[in-house]
Amino acid sequence: MFTTDTQGQEGTEPAISCSEECLQNWPLVKVEGEPTAGGEADEAMLATMDYEGETVATYNGWPIYTFAKDSAGQPPQGQDVHSFGGEWYLIGPDGEKVEQE
Repeated sequence: MFTTDTQGQEGTEPAISCSEECLQNWPLVKVEGEPTAGGEADEAMLATMDYEGETVATYNGWPIYTFAKDSAGQPPQGQDVHSFGGEWYLIGPDGEKVEQE
């Protein structure tokens, strides 16, 4: 999650504040159709939003990103990172930001 985004909640639509260079480093999770939950994720917290003609996954109202420096099988590198005017955190299965690294 990016702390400068707007979390979609009752009566509020999610909003993405990351743009061009930011999105090169933090690509959005784009989906076709409805996303499905894996692992401990709560399917009820998954949704989608429209962004520039694409469908983006959200979790607990937060737009979902990946981090360009992450690699499969390695610990995430994008946890508690300060860049592009905000902070980046993993989102836990409970839908809240993960405070610990």
